[in-house]
Amino acid sequence: MKYYSHGDIETNDDFLDFFNNLIPGPTADDVANPEILYPDPQVDLNGQNVSSANSTQCKRTSFALTDYMYACAGQETAVRMSLAAAPVYKLHFAVNNTFLACKGIPHTAETKHTWAEPSGTDGVQYPEVKLLSGYFSDYVALGDPNAGKRASVPQ
Repeated sequence: MKYYSHGDIETNDDFLDFFNNLIPGPTADDVANPEILYPDPQVDLNGQNVSSANSTQCKRTSFALTDYMYACAGQETAVRMSLAAAPVYKLHFAVNNTFLACKGIPHTAETKHTWAEPSGTDGVQYPEVKLLSGYFSDYVALGDPNAGKRASVPQ
């Protein structure tokens, strides 16, 4: 979520204000949890949020946004679907080919692997299009992204 993380959040108060504005009608826990879950890098000097590229709070904001907007929501959906006995599959895509390293792997980055693009700045470094397309087509046609049982391919 680094593409959506503000590069001008410099203090713990800025960080908390950002999330208090993002979440409509925050409860006392909503206000307290981000500070507990994502420690201030200016206080926790050995934590994962230290060394942000854009601002002192950029990495911290990115981790929190990723969890709030995608990771936790996706996990909640997966849990509820599995409780209803529905098969659940999740894709973890972490290949950075054409994005600035400081921006990480943005949402929908995998779309460049769903069709063949020419090499160059708009192409992909590892165009294993058939691999990702195989997972997608197996899921659509057979209900399971691993149904094709391709050799030497992770499930």
